[in-house]
Amino acid sequence: MEVAFLLKILAVFTVLVILIRLRLKIGYTFLATTAVFMLLFFYGWGNMGKTVYKSLISWETWKLLLSVYFILIIGEIMEFTGNVKSFIHSIIHGLRNKRLAATFLPAFIGLIPMPGGALFSAPMVKNTLDTEDTKPYMLTYFNYWYRHIWEYFWPMYPEIILISSIFNVKIFDIVVHQWYFTIVAIFVGYLFTRKIKFRDYKPEKVKHFKKFIKSSWFVFFIIIFLLGFRIDIVIVLVATILIYLIAYRDVRKNILKIGQKSFDFNTVLLLIGIMIFKMAIKDSGFLTHLGDIGNYSRTMQYGLLIFLPFIMGIMTGIAVGFVGIAFPLLSVIFIQNGVLNFHLLALSFVSGFAGVLLSPFHLCLVLTKEYFKAKFVNIYKILFPSVLILYILSVSIIFILSVF
Repeated sequence: MEVAFLLKILAVFTVLVILIRLRLKIGYTFLATTAVFMLLFFYGWGNMGKTVYKSLISWETWKLLLSVYFILIIGEIMEFTGNVKSFIHSIIHGLRNKRLAATFLPAFIGLIPMPGGALFSAPMVKNTLDTEDTKPYMLTYFNYWYRHIWEYFWPMYPEIILISSIFNVKIFDIVVHQWYFTIVAIFVGYLFTRKIKFRDYKPEKVKHFKKFIKSSWFVFFIIIFLLGFRIDIVIVLVATILIYLIAYRDVRKNILKIGQKSFDFNTVLLLIGIMIFKMAIKDSGFLTHLGDIGNYSRTMQYGLLIFLPFIMGIMTGIAVGFVGIAFPLLSVIFIQNGVLNFHLLALSFVSGFAGVLLSPFHLCLVLTKEYFKAKFVNIYKILFPSVLILYILSVSIIFILSVF
């Protein structure tokens, strides 16, 4: 692996950190960082122009833009109709435990694999934690961390389905070998939020199940049609909005105002910047710098199992990104004597997901940060040690299970 290659990667992240420190708007920051990446891994002006063009006309880009926008609209509608308060009310009084209730809210929304889904739970976290005593970065961390505790094994997430397709294995086998990372994530989250304070309230002794279903029906609606019927997320979100329009007369009257309030140009630039960046990674021949993995020494191969998914996780900001890019290349290491080594697969997954959690390109992190008006430097002071402990504990478990 070339030293120049590593220096270029370092330079990209240095520029990103500098721009963030200069407090440039997040959308412009990511566009500028993408431009720096393309120039450092220069592959011709014409080809770079094609990268931008392909990104802008790609359905994946528009799907992301529309999905995030519709999520924001649904969030505004829930606030407008009072469903957010009703949902929170049903949870905090139904569960009768402040911490459990506050944790349940982002975790419940986390069952739905959608871009920027943390925006759904952010207002809920804001309404359950003591915002006067809790700093913005802690609000961000709480919402962000518990939103992503399921992604290690939950069959609804596309990266789990993708792993199953790449290696032709049953999803059940992946679940069996990776479910315990969620337990570790819950433990680590508690470790860093155990002193957090919650809003004071007295649990009411009334039935809350009907209120819970009425205020959270859209979650079950999205899960059923997104996973059960495999309908596109954009269509499901549009259908959700239409149901709200039919059910609430006031929503129909104010839909233009709701739509206008939900639109944010800075978020649009952010999403476009991320999608161009992902396309540039592919078009620039970025991965050709790795050479032939099959000829590496065993030590180098095992190092690559950790390093490559981690870097791809940071640079793409999504789990399906590091799985789709790194795992096919690493298949020569995963498969030994014709059999997939699930322990090595798990090691690469937790390495890649550690990168995703730390990635400044991670949409949930950026959008939650913007929502709570937090600073990256403060978020990373708690996020980095959390991910480090999570990783150490996860690797230790993998090692123990591989031995016994």
